Amino acid sequence: MIEEGPWKAGEEANKMWEDMSASIQKVATEVLGVTRGSNREPKDTWWWNDEVQKAIKEKKECYKRLHHDKTDDNAQKYKLAKKNAKKAVSKARGRAYEDLYQKLSTKEGEKDVYKIAKFRDRKTRDLNQVKCIKDETDRLLVRDDEIKNRWRDYFNKLFNGEDDDLGIVLNDSFDDSNRRFVRRIQEYEVKEALKRMKAGLHQGSALSPYIFALVMDEITKDIQGEIPWCMLFADDVVLVDESRTEVDRKLELWRRTLESKGFRLSRTKTEYMGCEFSGIRPVDGDVCLDGQVVLTKDTFRYLGSMLQSDGEIDEDVSHRIRAGWVKWRQASGVLCDKKVPQKLKGKFYRTAIRPAMLYGAECWATKRRHVQKMSVAEMRMLRWICGHTRKDRIRNDDIRDMVGVAPIEEKLIQHRLRWFGHIQRRPPEVPVRIGILNHFENTRRGRGRPRLTWEEAVKRDLKEWNVSKELAIDRSAWKLAIHVPEP
Repeated sequence: MIEEGPWKAGEEANKMWEDMSASIQKVATEVLGVTRGSNREPKDTWWWNDEVQKAIKEKKECYKRLHHDKTDDNAQKYKLAKKNAKKAVSKARGRAYEDLYQKLSTKEGEKDVYKIAKFRDRKTRDLNQVKCIKDETDRLLVRDDEIKNRWRDYFNKLFNGEDDDLGIVLNDSFDDSNRRFVRRIQEYEVKEALKRMKAGLHQGSALSPYIFALVMDEITKDIQGEIPWCMLFADDVVLVDESRTEVDRKLELWRRTLESKGFRLSRTKTEYMGCEFSGIRPVDGDVCLDGQVVLTKDTFRYLGSMLQSDGEIDEDVSHRIRAGWVKWRQASGVLCDKKVPQKLKGKFYRTAIRPAMLYGAECWATKRRHVQKMSVAEMRMLRWICGHTRKDRIRNDDIRDMVGVAPIEEKLIQHRLRWFGHIQRRPPEVPVRIGILNHFENTRRGRGRPRLTWEEAVKRDLKEWNVSKELAIDRSAWKLAIHVPEP
């Protein structure tokens, strides 16, 4: 750069900048070379040693010489250096992974299996580009111009909205006498910001969610009801009542209160579900939000759980099984690796996959078909982990002994009894006890067998395991009594 001398005294700023830019590009091209760019992920280099680095450096130097002088001699030297680099990489990688698998068998190396699973899952993803997207009618778009137009319409609707009266009229930015320089946002800045993002939604600093909850509590303190008739979690609001008319009234009250303070209830995300716990269908009718009919659904997801209008848990059980399979596929790079010890795979399953399947299961009143469905999914996972199928005719108990995993039906009962013990130790007035519904004598019920309640499921578990209910007051004794050891 000094030899190029792009800066000269007496020249104007624009000319000096153009000369500087041209000099930087020229020197960078000569020293670093030119590439068309690549969307590939960074290479895995944690196992590189001095021999590999030396071979890679020699290959790069041969490539630079070939780039400047494309002779047969330089081409042969580059081919030879490339071949030697491949050999060095293959040899070093083999030794490194052999040492890694031996380390996994030790107590100190068990934590490394989670890092390996995360890295191998990232290698299977296409994180650099989106090749397709769906429009408002769920039609798949694959052309670049259609994808760009879809994103433009989406953000235009998201930020500008559909109602003209919701906007705020601002003055022209050039009417202000203070005309300071406003720098344009550069493309590389956006890319760097996206790389640093860890989640799809970011609320700002750690103080932002707290301030939002504080403002929500202050605005709605006069209209909030008791649990479980009114529940708030972040920006999600649940309104419950015994009739559709009362739900409609509550919803309109919340809308007026929030929108008078600048908030806005989502017309598209608000949903209504009429419960049919007694087997008798409720009175037909619509719930409206500012004159717009709210979408009625038989099932919807709330805080990771699936709720059904008939009070059953079939959808929630299926949802939890799907969540377990998602976790299993993310870790399949480790779970299907024959070189990883079986017991270590079992520990990974117990700590990463089974918790996803049993999330919220402590509140389930499970029937035989639910337990069977969970057990079938678990055994299928464990057999794949061991590299066996049902055709191998290996007993389920033997598979469990190989990986050290207890039956999921026993773990499900353990979760339910653990939650029961927690409730028993709490005072009667706490919200966790208010959530247990009472059955009234004058309430009509539908035809057929009475519905299995959570309390009846707990009584069945206590009788089956021969555990006394009074033992729940002592937390340590209760934990020891309901513990299910792994094989």
